[in-house]
Amino acid sequence: TLKASQRKIETIDNKSELAAHETSLTESEAASVTSMEDEDDEEQDVVLERRETRARTKRQKEMAAEKMVQAIKKAEYVRLKRLRETEEQRARRLAKEAARARRKRAQETYEQRAARLRKNAERVRMKRLGGSSQERLLQMRIDDENRRLRQEMENELERAERLLKIHEESKRREQQESTGQSHSVEGSSGANTPGTEWQAIPVSGFRSQIF
Repeated sequence: TLKASQRKIETIDNKSELAAHETSLTESEAASVTSMEDEDDEEQDVVLERRETRARTKRQKEMAAEKMVQAIKKAEYVRLKRLRETEEQRARRLAKEAARARRKRAQETYEQRAARLRKNAERVRMKRLGGSSQERLLQMRIDDENRRLRQEMENELERAERLLKIHEESKRREQQESTGQSHSVEGSSGANTPGTEWQAIPVSGFRSQIF
C-alpha cells in the first residue's frame, strides 16, 4: 500500500542517514587518531632537539674548559721559563718579539691598520662609557698606566736590542782578534823556517802581505 511504501522509504532514508553518520564518525575518529599521532611525533622531535641542544652545550662547555686549562698550563710554563732566563736570553727574546711585532705592523694594509685602530678606540670608548664616574676615572687611570707600561716596554726593547748588538759586536771582535793572533803566529813561524822569505803583517786581524 501507499503507507507501507512510505514507511519503507523512510526506513531506507533512516538507514542511509545512519550509515552516513557512522561513516562520518569513523572518518572523524581516524582524523583524530592521525592528529594525535602527529602531535606525538612533534613532541618527540621537540624532546630530541632539546636533548641535542643540551648535549651540544655540554660539549661546548667541556671544550671551553679544556682550552682554559691548556691556556693556564701554557701560561705557567712560559712564566717558569722566563724566570730561568739569563740576561742574554731575555734580551734576545725581547728583540725577537719586537722584530716580529714590527714585521706584523709593516705587513698591515691601510684598511687593516685602520680597522685595528678603530677597534682599539671603540674598546677604550666602551670601557669609559660603562659604569659610574668613579669607575670611568679608575679606567682612565688604568689606561694611563697601560700607556706608561707600554712606553717602558718599548724602551726596554730598545735597550735589549742595543745590548744584543753590543754583545754580538764584542763576540765578533773577539773572534777577529783570535783569528788575527793565529795568523800572526803562523806567519812568524814561516819566517823562521830556512829557505823561506815570508813576513806576515796582520791587517785588521785577517790578511797578511808577502814580501
